[in-house]
Amino acid sequence: MKKLLLTIISILILVTCSFSATETVGETSGQYFDTIHAKYFPTTLKVYVDDLGIIYINTPKLNNASYYFEGEEFSKFTNFIVKGVEWGETARQRSLALTKVIGKLEKKHRNMDELFDIYAIVTFYSSEKPKGRRQELILEIKGFKHSKASSKIYINLIRAGELLDILRKAPAVSKRFRQDQEIINKEFK
Repeated sequence: MKKLLLTIISILILVTCSFSATETVGETSGQYFDTIHAKYFPTTLKVYVDDLGIIYINTPKLNNASYYFEGEEFSKFTNFIVKGVEWGETARQRSLALTKVIGKLEKKHRNMDELFDIYAIVTFYSSEKPKGRRQELILEIKGFKHSKASSKIYINLIRAGELLDILRKAPAVSKRFRQDQEIINKEFK
């Protein structure tokens, strides 16, 4: 009886560990432009980490487009957001109007038998009227879940600061998940 109980518990642990777990690091809000209604609607931007420690940025309420970061991509993306916040301050002080791409990450992704491009683009925008009074980051994501998953989110600089705070927390969560995975792999061979 005792062996049977231990076997059942072991199987439950293995089954539980084999399912992908994620942890949301944080969420902030933005807007998307609906071309049918010709107006902006609120949406959410989410940063999460999967059980392998991979960091994602996702638009769960808008086409569910997700971009995952590999290698140095995460620090590059974070630097794009930092630069956008800095540009916002400069544009505000000097009453500048401009739209400029800060940076773009792109790669090929295979989903089943389909190979397609995925990307994350960060663009800075400062309005013309009134000059320098409206600054936003425009985040475009073409995700990996399917070839049509894409989103364009407008984030004011306050929300961009929130996103930056969330991004700065993500590496610690990623490290913890990788360490947990190492323990699971070591203990449950």
